[in-house]
Amino acid sequence: MTLMSSEIKEQPKVLRGMIKTELDTIKKIAKAVKDNDIKFILTAARGTSNHGCVYGNYMFKIMNGMPTGIAELSVLTHYDAKVNFKGTMVIAVSQSGGSTDVCEFLQKAKAGGALAVAFTNIADSRLAGIADYTVCFGAGEEKSVAATKTYCGTLAAFYMLSMVMAGKDDNFIAESLECAAKAIEGIFDREEEIKALSARFRYLKAGMIIARGINYCNALELSLKLTETCYIKMRGFSSAEFLHGPIASLAKADACFVFAPTGKTVGQVSEGIDKLNDKGIETIVFSDDDSILAKAKVPIKMPSVCECIAPMVYIPYGQLLANYLSVSIGNNPDTPEGLTKVCETI
Repeated sequence: MTLMSSEIKEQPKVLRGMIKTELDTIKKIAKAVKDNDIKFILTAARGTSNHGCVYGNYMFKIMNGMPTGIAELSVLTHYDAKVNFKGTMVIAVSQSGGSTDVCEFLQKAKAGGALAVAFTNIADSRLAGIADYTVCFGAGEEKSVAATKTYCGTLAAFYMLSMVMAGKDDNFIAESLECAAKAIEGIFDREEEIKALSARFRYLKAGMIIARGINYCNALELSLKLTETCYIKMRGFSSAEFLHGPIASLAKADACFVFAPTGKTVGQVSEGIDKLNDKGIETIVFSDDDSILAKAKVPIKMPSVCECIAPMVYIPYGQLLANYLSVSIGNNPDTPEGLTKVCETI
């Protein structure tokens, strides 16, 4: 068993732990948003953490009506711009809490008047020391370079904060995350299926992953996991952007993975599958909708869950697929070439 696969399987524990330990802090942040008359939320992160921020941005806009954006870190870290952050909450996300540019950005944003929040896995990290409030994933040490359980923690933190800001009570939040945890455990019962499926893609060299809306974060994240552990040239796209050009570059030897859970955007994603089929592209579709799965070359039946928690439930299947594909082609997913756990970008 790889470290990556064992850490993937800790995600239900992460969700249940955060329900118990982080809800009080989340409530304090929501109160601070109201007390400080916050009008805008800005997220700051890199890599997998940034994909979690994509999810958070959708949630804050859809559930809370709050304008949000994803920070260009170099604006402060390289250009030293003087930005007025009054009325803004900046949520900086770093698994290690030690990413240099993320820490520097939060520090300068706080000096510029921002309400500073950290989402991290390390409670006594540099990032936590800068923040006004810190939400800790409590996932335990993540030894595999490829982040998995901390991505789950990031999604959970954004979900909890958005739900508290939307006025949802403790029971609703706890029941939702427990639903996600149980659904993920059901994915783990299908491990042999995932191992067998990975063999199908041993010779895959390139492809794309598409999703839309709340689930777009997983198109980006699975693309990264397959790229860094299997060295496959993958790109993640919104299904809408995908149809505006990238689809033209796909060849029949490529594959396209599609996240299509039931929800507001599934109809448009379905249209994208039709166009892929017209080109003869192999489509691997994750969905709970049988009519969508019927269009796939490789249908992957997923649990039916609320669209807001679908990203937490769907990504473990993709993470395990990347893990077993990496192993089957002779790689070590725990130590991808040229990568380290903490990337010291500035």
